[in-house]
Amino acid sequence: MKKQPLKKTVYQIILIILYLFLIGFFCYSCLQDGNESGEESQLVAQIILRPIELITGSKIEITDEINHLIRKLVGHYGYFVVLGTVSSLLYYSFDRPRLSIRILINFVSGLLFALFSEFVLQSLTPGRGPSIQDAGIDYAGFVTLSLVITIIYLVKQKKKSLPPIENQ
Repeated sequence: MKKQPLKKTVYQIILIILYLFLIGFFCYSCLQDGNESGEESQLVAQIILRPIELITGSKIEITDEINHLIRKLVGHYGYFVVLGTVSSLLYYSFDRPRLSIRILINFVSGLLFALFSEFVLQSLTPGRGPSIQDAGIDYAGFVTLSLVITIIYLVKQKKKSLPPIENQ
């Protein structure tokens, strides 16, 4: 059996730590009560809208609709874009099991965590409740860059398996 380079091992360890941190952070975020979560969303909205206000020179009022939109884009979709990216890089960094199994595990794990975070964790949290729409937004975020990374990885694997072109 061929020994794996140290650089690859360190890369995998960093990805595992990051992946576990993200899972823990998302679980913690899901377990925040509705008021606390709403206050964080308001703060995120202010942080996001401040540069826009500086550029346009006009004050933007943070309405419930803007806060709701930012909550869905950052708090659901954005978190899962990051998780999907790290998950894909992690699973594809290993050589076993077969690539098709690693791809399946990656995408199924994202779906299961989206459902778990919505229907288990948020069901336990005061002032919050599960939503199939939010689980869909979560998984859409997970799939967004995971799919891009998967395609790039498959193209690279295909190129490696092609015989070299000989110069004539």
